[in-house]
Amino acid sequence: MKKFTKYLVKEFQTERSESITFFRSHKAYGYILWLKLMENYFSNKKISIEKFIEIGSKYASRRTVNKFLIKAEKLNFIEKVTSLKDKRVTYISPSKVSVSEYIDWANKFLKSIS
Repeated sequence: MKKFTKYLVKEFQTERSESITFFRSHKAYGYILWLKLMENYFSNKKISIEKFIEIGSKYASRRTVNKFLIKAEKLNFIEKVTSLKDKRVTYISPSKVSVSEYIDWANKFLKSIS
């Protein structure tokens, strides 16, 4: 456990991936939303902006989460896609950069605990 804890502290202080740094820099809600976004992506589940804001509103205001999403999209960390069936629904997913950085981060993380 000591090795794992030391790894977490060091990794948090030294991680330089832009998308990971962005999501982590927004308090608990950014980190939780980042993990939820990746969970849905790797489970091949679509998540709507409304559902995403609902999840995030447990940790920050709806307005804060919405601003967070706008900023993430401007930085190309997420992508928005309008539903073909219902134009009122917009889905979000991580960008290719975010996925790549997440995979690298996760592999390093898994290696540290094995």
